[in-house]
Amino acid sequence: MRNYDFCGAASYSLGQLKHAYKVVIAGNHECTFDDSFLRASNREVEAKEMALKQALQASLASSKVTSPKSLLTNAIYLEDSVIELFGIIIYGTPWQPRVDNWAFNLSRGQPLLDKWNNIPAGVDVLLTHTPPLGE
Repeated sequence: MRNYDFCGAASYSLGQLKHAYKVVIAGNHECTFDDSFLRASNREVEAKEMALKQALQASLASSKVTSPKSLLTNAIYLEDSVIELFGIIIYGTPWQPRVDNWAFNLSRGQPLLDKWNNIPAGVDVLLTHTPPLGE
């Protein structure tokens, strides 16, 4: 998402679905949702990522939005969190093995294992952007 307007448009589209509840997670392209991506020092990002980061920061500066997540009014957004709907326990996490300099990247090994170890026991539905086990 290159700007926060897209978040509102996505929420509107989700609101058009007839389902009472829509549960979503972010992925590697939802840079606006990843605080660590926006806070990364400029030395850590390459030219294309720098342009994206600057566009996101400009969008934030020109809007009164404190968080793009707040614009998802027609969905339940999960980020390392759990919700129970109709007795079904759903856990969502956006993290994935590092791919270039995208959002929600972590190095393979202990950093990702720490995220997976936070998944509570008894979860019925696991929403991830990548398989939590294997490659």
